[in-house]
Amino acid sequence: MPLTEEEMKYSAQAWEYVENGYYRRLLGRVPGIERCRKVLDVGAGPGGWLLAIVEMLGSGVEISAADISDDWLLLAGEKLKSRGVEKAGLSRMDAQSLAFEDNSFDLAISSLVLPYVPDEPKAVREMIRVLVKGGKGLLLFHEPYFYLRRLFKKGLKIRLSAAASMVSSVVYIFTGRKIYRRTFQSRQLIERLLKANGCRIVYSDRSKAGIGVLCFSKDSFLAAGAGHRAS
Repeated sequence: MPLTEEEMKYSAQAWEYVENGYYRRLLGRVPGIERCRKVLDVGAGPGGWLLAIVEMLGSGVEISAADISDDWLLLAGEKLKSRGVEKAGLSRMDAQSLAFEDNSFDLAISSLVLPYVPDEPKAVREMIRVLVKGGKGLLLFHEPYFYLRRLFKKGLKIRLSAAASMVSSVVYIFTGRKIYRRTFQSRQLIERLLKANGCRIVYSDRSKAGIGVLCFSKDSFLAAGAGHRAS
């Protein structure tokens, strides 16, 4: 299925963040990022994070992308190739079941993926599982304010979508089911989940638009289960 008009707008915005250095500024706050040689982007979308990684760490870094959409992967591949990045492992897979061995990556990024994932804790645990001991994770997610501010934007479609997201978020909190695949996330719940799986919060931030940012370190080697490979 071709990307929608809204998805194409998101892609354009993502690449603006590459151009204005926003992604590099967030990555620059990750301790030890200069030593990362294997990087995974979970839910890579248009691929902007991957280019930012290559720009920061050089062509020797091994980048991999996982996304459930073939169309996003195709677009990411085209964008990266247009910027001279030929070697990128682009794979179709679910964030809740990553087909990578335990302890495989130095850095894993998941940017605005959790709102669309049916089981958020499962996706986070998978992200932790594939990190090496001492590996870093970077999570971006929607906090409640992101949708609250959209309730007052122009355009009935935007306001209705925001209202649906708020309702879906509340339902998800109490039932664990998403009736609409756009929900906000609780920073406190994510932090508790990370700590319960052997991780330490490195830094925490949020944007004026309501985007939450959490950087964490996997400090327990067997944090997410030994010898497991997602199928």
